[in-house]
Amino acid sequence: MSSTRQPERRLMPAETVYRSLRGGDHAPAALSGAALVGVRTAADLASGAITFEQAADRLDEAGLPVRWPRTAGTATAAGLEQITAARLVLEPAAAAGAAAAAGPEDRDLLRERASFLATAACGESDPDRLFRHDAEVHALLYRIAGGGPADPDLPDLCALAHRDWAGRARATGDVLDAVRPHLTELGDVLRAVAEGTPEQARRTATTHVWGTHLMLMQAAAGSAR
Repeated sequence: MSSTRQPERRLMPAETVYRSLRGGDHAPAALSGAALVGVRTAADLASGAITFEQAADRLDEAGLPVRWPRTAGTATAAGLEQITAARLVLEPAAAAGAAAAAGPEDRDLLRERASFLATAACGESDPDRLFRHDAEVHALLYRIAGGGPADPDLPDLCALAHRDWAGRARATGDVLDAVRPHLTELGDVLRAVAEGTPEQARRTATTHVWGTHLMLMQAAAGSAR
């Protein structure tokens, strides 16, 4: 039996950042380039050393754009990779920050939105609206975490990830069924934030962003056949 070690599968940027943030046995042995900047930026956000706007500046400079032109084509696999990698840095930090900063009124609102998402996930048939609900919730988390309105480019990352996919879902239904549990999962993020558990909120949000990426990439593969 050969003892030759098989070469490791080359990881794309989003998966590299995801595995690094999750840690454990599947974390990459070494990081470089944009992925390294992303992971370091996530750590600095977690410690409070930088603001979300400063994090966005770093990611832009590293090639993980946050401030996309509104006319940019983002339905390509490469565009989605960049957006997801940036979202993995920013959105779990927003969830954790919101869990730490939320006051009683914020927590009531978060629970209310979680219930609303559960209802929408079961009854809404328009994928545009489902994706809009998702983006609105991320904007809410940024607002609570930052103590005021966020740079609109931050929550817009979520909308950019979804753009061009809602039309496909409406036409073929290849995303619509997957979006329903996806919204329910986002409700779990809101409940973790409402309970004031930053690390649980961070973990749940990380899983949610990565799940979005897999859902959209699978839709792309299906549409290409």
